[in-house]
Amino acid sequence: DDSLQLQWSSQSECEGEKGERRGEERRGGERGRKRRRRGRKEERMAAEAEEEVKYDSFQFRLDEEEAIAFEKNKPDLVKLLAEQEERWKVTQWDLTDAVPHRHNKLKKLIRGGVPGPLRAKVWMNVSGANAIRASSKLSYIDYCHSDSNKDGTILKQIDLDVPRTFTDRDDFCEKDGAMQKSLRRVLVAYANRNTGLGYCQGLNFLAGGFLIAALSEEEAFWLLCATIENLLPQNYFENKLQGLRTDALVLFDMLRRKVPVVFKVVEEGQISPEVLFSQWLLCMFSTVFPCQTFMRIWDSFFYEGVKVLFRACIAYLQRIQKIADVTSVEGVLRYVYQCKAVTFDTEVFVDEMFNRVGSFPWAHIEKLREKNGAKVTRQELTFSLMRAKLGKSSPSTPREKMAAGNMSFHRR
Repeated sequence: DDSLQLQWSSQSECEGEKGERRGEERRGGERGRKRRRRGRKEERMAAEAEEEVKYDSFQFRLDEEEAIAFEKNKPDLVKLLAEQEERWKVTQWDLTDAVPHRHNKLKKLIRGGVPGPLRAKVWMNVSGANAIRASSKLSYIDYCHSDSNKDGTILKQIDLDVPRTFTDRDDFCEKDGAMQKSLRRVLVAYANRNTGLGYCQGLNFLAGGFLIAALSEEEAFWLLCATIENLLPQNYFENKLQGLRTDALVLFDMLRRKVPVVFKVVEEGQISPEVLFSQWLLCMFSTVFPCQTFMRIWDSFFYEGVKVLFRACIAYLQRIQKIADVTSVEGVLRYVYQCKAVTFDTEVFVDEMFNRVGSFPWAHIEKLREKNGAKVTRQELTFSLMRAKLGKSSPSTPREKMAAGNMSFHRR
């Protein structure tokens, strides 16, 4: 009996040891599999990190869809740039003298695109920025060092917005880098010049775009002056943004006639015209279009004025009416904020702007502005009375909402 018990005990110990070994092997196998999975994941992440980042011709980073669209249209862009340079070589215009207003030959030349190396001279001339600089008693440096604007909240907002500007360009992402410092100086200088306005979100993208176009700091400053003080309606950026809201309603009226399918969806979905057009107009498409496209819009804007922005709005909405599902509010809003991939065909889009959307006579625009400006004034009066009765406890104007972080602009 003792020998039998000993035999059973030995067998049990052997089986126990075998079980322990099998358990260790299983655990070891699981650890090995985890290590192998972790290794494969790390290899995949490393490969993704090493994957080449795609850039457009203005050094903006592109996502996969945008990169495909850019490469598809790149040959046409290269050909177009060569044609632009050839046309401007034989031009008779002196880029340092005052240019004639609304001259058809010059308008056609500019609509065909201004070569990059000439943009600073052309924009400064045709926009009136050179004239503003010549007539100013103070220089850009004077405005930089002025302390005429003592509103600390303005400087704080500028400091918040500078790092948010063109975050898809490496030089704008470099904290306290040269581009961020230049942009901040331009915005602070303008806040010192225009103490009534100070600063409004959207100006950072305009000034940043001017710097991208190879304008100097000083040129970017004076061009910002011309844009706000001469080319856009006087109250586009002021506290209640009444000029912007008026033009948004003007565009809404144009939409009814020129893009009826989109108009019907927007009206039935009760989308506010401000929601539809504010970012496009305040940032002049720099937050939603590829740089090569919004630069072409700006070429003509500086000579022809704000109706070029109207043309771009209508042309884009006509385009998405043809190529996309815009039978729902979601479909429309998707393309309102995600425009880049469908606007890399710059030359085709510019042709649609000027040759496919019909006429935009100034007399008609002014008539619509008069009607809708009165509507905005009545709305603001109503809001003021309501705020007086209820007490002002929350942001109420568009600019106040932006300052509170409810309506900030970012390039998408």
